[in-house]
Amino acid sequence: MKHLIKTLAVAAALVTAAGAQAQAPLAFPFLPMDPGAPGQSYNAWSFTSGAQASGTSFDDFYGFNIPDYESVTFSIGAASNTPTVDFNGGGYALYALMDVMPGGDSMPFIINPVSDDEYSMTGGAWNLASGTYVLEVAGTFIADGAYAGQITGQPLPEPADLLLAVTALGAMVAVGTLRKRKA
Repeated sequence: MKHLIKTLAVAAALVTAAGAQAQAPLAFPFLPMDPGAPGQSYNAWSFTSGAQASGTSFDDFYGFNIPDYESVTFSIGAASNTPTVDFNGGGYALYALMDVMPGGDSMPFIINPVSDDEYSMTGGAWNLASGTYVLEVAGTFIADGAYAGQITGQPLPEPADLLLAVTALGAMVAVGTLRKRKA
């Protein structure tokens, strides 16, 4: 119930910030895209919780911007080789900041309110359009330490690009068929 109340409070804050005339500061960290390496064909956003004490519960939010249509996944786990995080009873939710329902309610785009995973979590592959999204992560620290994660996006062809490619392929087949008939 505590998790639900926090989630609803953040959703209300997002709706209020979206409706405000002035630019309101975000109440969660906005992740810059990781610098790419030569030949790298994907986008990535990395995050970490910072050191926490054993027994501390967390419900953290990370904003990120997808520049184009992408297949998005994420992974999260202990920042060290020692299990320090328990996601059992926690979970994740993915919010699209553009998803504001009539009446002003913001709803999670994808939600996994209770995780069965203990020491790590993964999610995806979601095909997401260009836009701003927020990943919520919840759990408990079972030892002193931190967690770290990465959101990865693999660019996908736009649906219009696929239609154009299929049309071009059809035209090439038609031209080839006509040439065979004339020969």
